[in-house]
Order: sequence, then C-alpha cells, then structure tokens
Amino acid sequence: MDIESLSAMREAALDYFVRSRATQRRRALMEQPDAGEAQGWSALAELGWTGMLAPESAGGLGLELDGAAEILRAAGEHAAPEPLLAVAGLSALLLARLDTAAARALLSELVVGRSLPALAWQESAGDLSAVPLACGCERRAGSVLLQGEKLMVLPGAAASGWLVSARGDDDAVILWVPRGTEGVSETVVPLVDGGQASSLRFEQVALPPDAVLAEGPTAQEALRRALAAGQVLQAAELLGAGQAMLAQTLAYLRTRSQFGKPIGSFQALQHRCVDMFIHLEVAHATLSEVLALAAQEISVERLEAEASRANARCTAAALQASRTAVQLHGAIGYT
Repeated sequence: MDIESLSAMREAALDYFVRSRATQRRRALMEQPDAGEAQGWSALAELGWTGMLAPESAGGLGLELDGAAEILRAAGEHAAPEPLLAVAGLSALLLARLDTAAARALLSELVVGRSLPALAWQESAGDLSAVPLACGCERRAGSVLLQGEKLMVLPGAAASGWLVSARGDDDAVILWVPRGTEGVSETVVPLVDGGQASSLRFEQVALPPDAVLAEGPTAQEALRRALAAGQVLQAAELLGAGQAMLAQTLAYLRTRSQFGKPIGSFQALQHRCVDMFIHLEVAHATLSEVLALAAQEISVERLEAEASRANARCTAAALQASRTAVQLHGAIGYT
C-alpha cells in the first residue's frame, strides 16, 4: 500500500479503538477473565478487519501485510482485547493459502465473524519450530486418528475449533478439529494480560477424511509462511504498545512536579526517554524494511529470517519501553 493509504488505515484503526474503549475493556478483562476475550468481535467483522488478510474472493479485504500491520500497531497502542493476531492474522493467513473447499468454507466463516478458528501448532515451551514432532495422525478404517498435545493455543476458550498441525505418514498435515469433538481435552490457562490460552490433548481423536485441509509440502509451506507473517504482525503490535508507553510517559513527565518544576525538565529523565525513542525508531525502521521485503516473492527461509529479525527488534524495544515507563512513573507505575 502507498503511504497515504497506510496512514488512513492507521488513523481509522486508532479512531475505532479509542471509540470502542479498547484499553478500558482490556483492564476489565484482567479483573474478570470470564468476560470473554472475543468481546467486540462482531464490531470488527462489520469493519471487515476479521477478514483483513483474506482474499476478496472469500469476502475479505485482501490487504497486504503492511496494511494489516497498521491495524495491529493501533491495536497494540490501545491493548485491544480481541484476538486479531491469533485469528484474523495467523488462522486467516494459513487458511488463505490452502486451496481446498473445506479451508475456503472455514475462511468464509472467519471473515464474517461467525467462527474463531485457533491455530494449534506449538508442542513444547520455547520450541518455535513449525514442523510438528510429537503430534501425529494416521488414516484408519475411513477416518483420521489424531494423537498428541498442543500448547499456548490462542484465543483459549473463545475458539470455535482448532487448525492442528500434525505429522502424517510421510509429511506435515493440517487438520480441522471442531470444538466439542470427542477425545479432545482442553485446559484453559489465564494469561497476565487478561487473555486466555489453551493446552490441548488429543486422545485417539477420530476425524472424517475431509478434516484434512492440506498435507505434504503444501501444508508445511503454508504453515511456515503463516507463522512467519504472524511474527511480523506481532512485531507491529509490540511496536504499537511501546510507542503508546513512550507517549504516556512523556505526558506524565510534563505534568508531575517535584522541587517546584515538572520532572520532565530533569536531564537524567530526558536521557532515559531519548533511549526509549531511539530503540522504538530503530524497531519501526526494521519493521518497515521487513514489510517491504515480505511484499516481494522471497523464499520461505528468507521470510522466516526477516520475520525473526523484525520480531526480535520490536520485542526488545517494547520490553525496554515498558520497563523504563514503569520506572519513570515511580510509585504510580507500580499501582
């Protein structure tokens, strides 16, 4: 997208998250997790953002990654509680790359906001490999049997079902497992931000043959590209959070007074804010560069490497900004 279009997309997203009181809803969710992480999902569907990365043929907006990144950056600035990254990002990216009738039907349901499919791919803490190791499936007597575990599946209890990556007889397989399927055990884990994640256990889960959405190199390529693009979107969300914390900190330093003057006039605190600004600007530049590269026809290996670079830079900048913001807010930062 051109600069004007990206700017318009960002302004529209910021305006919506302000009007929908996204930050306040996140705070309420932290105090009452049962309020549901998907609150406001229908409103996002009306805006078309649940299908922001889905092709127009599926009823989506057909945005490139840079346009979706602006929406995620605005969501990060306001700590929006809806699972945009998990569902409209990761799940939609994967389904859009699977050319099967079942995948297209799932994507259409996602776009209109009727379904929240969750991508279940991670099998052990700290392991970010897209290639499934332990979770496996096999065809037997006209059905597909799924066995294994998945961790950190978002958006937790709000998910309508799961897009599960597994190892088949020869290569990777992607399966659709609807919520309520017999043999699926779910443990919902509360997260520090008020959201939820699920740990899933599949005990000889019998699925119909059409539950297989993709297999072989097609499945593995689609999963790897979706996860890499998801890392870029996560980087945008983290960048937005860091930029919001810098803005709030600067506003606080201009109003909090000590020794008869605003504490923002103290040079030591100014230097800390400059450090925050520099880290965030470098992260923003890195993200912009990676988004430009992602728009080109690059190999999946190159996309994974560039996505990791953007995510690492934005994660470090957001973490540094959050720590500094709490420190510069003093006691108020801890309360």
